[in-house]
Amino acid sequence: MTGPLVTVVVLNYNGAERIPGVLRSLAAQDLPAGQMAVWVVDNASADGSLPALVSLLGGSAGPWTRRSS
Repeated sequence: MTGPLVTVVVLNYNGAERIPGVLRSLAAQDLPAGQMAVWVVDNASADGSLPALVSLLGGSAGPWTRRSS
């Protein structure tokens, strides 16, 4: 198999308080390493969600794409 078995898309809008728990729950799943991909799509949050995500992921996770509407 050449890719993840499961891809999870997390949609976020002003969920800075909730997104860490969501990602911790996903990380706790028992799929073998490399079998789950997680995409977080932020919808122009104004509550600091994006900086919180960058901090939570150590500032080096990615790829990161940010688009403004």
